[in-house]
Amino acid sequence: MVADMKRFASIGLFLAASVMLASCGSGSRRTLEQYEAAKDLYDQEHYEAAFEGFTRTAEAGIPEAQYYLARMYDEGEGRPKDQAKATEWYAKAFTTFSASADQDKPQTQYYLGLMYADGTGIARDDAMAVGLYRKAAEQGYSKAQYNLGLRYFHGQGVIQDYSKAAELFTASAEQGFSMAQFNLALMHYGGMGVAQDSGKTVELMERAAAQDDPKAQYFLGNMYNQGIGVPQDLAKAAGWYAKAALLGDAQAQYNLAVLYNQGLGGLKEDAAKAVELFRKAAEQELPAAQNHLGIMFDLGRGVEKDASVATEWFRKGAEGGQIDAQYNLGLHYMSGNGIAMDESEAVRWFTKAAMQGSPDAQYNLGLMYRKGQGVDMDLAQSYAWISLAANQNYRQSTALLVELANSLSEEEVTRGQMLSVDLATNIRLTTPPTGKYGQ
Repeated sequence: MVADMKRFASIGLFLAASVMLASCGSGSRRTLEQYEAAKDLYDQEHYEAAFEGFTRTAEAGIPEAQYYLARMYDEGEGRPKDQAKATEWYAKAFTTFSASADQDKPQTQYYLGLMYADGTGIARDDAMAVGLYRKAAEQGYSKAQYNLGLRYFHGQGVIQDYSKAAELFTASAEQGFSMAQFNLALMHYGGMGVAQDSGKTVELMERAAAQDDPKAQYFLGNMYNQGIGVPQDLAKAAGWYAKAALLGDAQAQYNLAVLYNQGLGGLKEDAAKAVELFRKAAEQELPAAQNHLGIMFDLGRGVEKDASVATEWFRKGAEGGQIDAQYNLGLHYMSGNGIAMDESEAVRWFTKAAMQGSPDAQYNLGLMYRKGQGVDMDLAQSYAWISLAANQNYRQSTALLVELANSLSEEEVTRGQMLSVDLATNIRLTTPPTGKYGQ
């Protein structure tokens, strides 16, 4: 995987690797045209046809084609992964680039920089990568400006410098490079290396979104959804989510599904459409979507009711660390809904959700310790978990806590309080729950 062509976000990094190709610098016009056709197919994700074109032009000595052919073997795009073939073609690409008469051309410097950065075809060397990116950037090559900006942003091979990163992103963005526009927008959003400016954020996001950058479209959707830098407008949010969803962005598919499920943003309530979008996002391993898809199957909303299928989607989301999926899977084990009842498994999944701050799971876990379901009865543990739920004003937890306190000895109450404090210091709070149900 190429290391440098990455996105970042001010809160949570978008690290989707991508390699941008320059114009070919050698070979016959016909061969170049074949290469360019293969590149177009590659960009459209028609990998099998692209592979054939890259193979022909790589064998004809086009170094960019050799590089992309290596990458396809490396990533398993259009065929099974083959590390030996990837290494062979990376080495050929490096040799061809190195032997090129165009060593002073920014495209050649850029490609060599990529290969040194990722250690493909040559031993990894951050200093060489930075030097080559810098040479190409100084000649105005936008992709090199962007990659060098990433280096300054992350402090890779250079001293971290957000201001320098913003300067390089600006130079690249002004040439229309969408990834630079997106990341510069994020820097303005977070005030990193530049003044915080929501208006500038929107302007840059719109420029990147106009080039079908799905992350920019998704981010714009969030801005309109939350009214950040723009008037809140769920219809516009839905429009941007729809654009990004069509381009395969899982988060956008998920958010659009939520809007369809609730009939918001000017969309007609459509549970079947919501299921379709939840499934697309879930199949891209988005845990929140896996949880919501499980709920749809469990309720028979927009799809035929199937508790066993619901359980499997909850399991996928739970294994991905999604707090609500962990709680919902615990409910299924506790009730035997869609799976054989297993109270010890219910305790295990409730505990995982409770340790992420779920008051539902904390309350249910307290009940199980109180009754000795799936775990040895322990009234002090019960008191501790119910206390944590009560601290979040969870339903009837306060009344139950008083009932427990009245039935326990002073020593047991003290132990429960100490356990509650100890648990609270170890709980990892997550984002607010988005899809739990049941009791």
